[in-house]
Amino acid sequence: MPQTGALKAMKKILLYILCLSLVFTAFSACKRVVSPPPPAPKQPVDEEDFIPKEEPVPVLPAPKPPEPPAPLDDPGPEPQIQEDEPVTQWDDLPLQLNAAGTVVPGMPMVAITFDDGPGKFTGRILDILERHGARATFCVVGTLLEQDGGMETAARTVAVGSEVIGHSWSHEYFTQISEDEVRTQILDTARAIENATGISTNLYRPPYGRVDERVERISRELGFALVKWSVDPRDWETKDADLIYDEIMRGVHDGAIIIAHDSYSTTADAMERVVPALIERGYQLVTVSELLMHTYGTVEAGKVYNK
Repeated sequence: MPQTGALKAMKKILLYILCLSLVFTAFSACKRVVSPPPPAPKQPVDEEDFIPKEEPVPVLPAPKPPEPPAPLDDPGPEPQIQEDEPVTQWDDLPLQLNAAGTVVPGMPMVAITFDDGPGKFTGRILDILERHGARATFCVVGTLLEQDGGMETAARTVAVGSEVIGHSWSHEYFTQISEDEVRTQILDTARAIENATGISTNLYRPPYGRVDERVERISRELGFALVKWSVDPRDWETKDADLIYDEIMRGVHDGAIIIAHDSYSTTADAMERVVPALIERGYQLVTVSELLMHTYGTVEAGKVYNK
């Protein structure tokens, strides 16, 4: 039977609805397949886990208030006064070297020494040494040190970098006087030198260079070393500036100890030439103490040094 137009339209609508149902059903099935599983139920959380645990705070001691400053005129605690023990030997006193100059290790050195002063020409010789930046050792006699100007000359000697050591109190032959007299000659001169210069010494030159075993023993007991010489121009005998110069320049060597006397004008005249000539030859002019310390490393009491 032929279908009417209304029936055809109804069929189309039903067909359309059926298609929509199929599409919706397929979409729902796909969604169930790909959808993730539901999340697991959350565990109950203990609230104490989220409460931060407080560390114990250390209790520091309260700072002490600063002490008030001491008054400027406060001398501080009273020093403990100790009784000085008697000095029985001169070597109990520290040896003080006059380090006004510089000694160059390895460079040749010479020590010029002047006996029997302070003399009339000591000041002139000091002028020569100071002008050339040189140093020397002056072996003084105690009685001359106490004469007018003697203490001042000794103080100036040290001030310009040279050295003062003893040469006895009254220039006696040590080998011909008693042991007590030898001790007095050495110690009285050493004390006078310290009073004049502020510097103690443990060296001395025996008068006339006369030494025997007894003098060495006494010197060792007192803590003194003895200084002689290795170059002697005999200036006291010739009193000739040219001969003095020639003898010194002929005999000089590294480590030499030269003896001269600051009581003669001819010796001062010779030094005008000797000092610059030695420097030109490459020698450094040092004190006896400096020469001995750099040569031997120490100074031994009772020993005679005459290099």
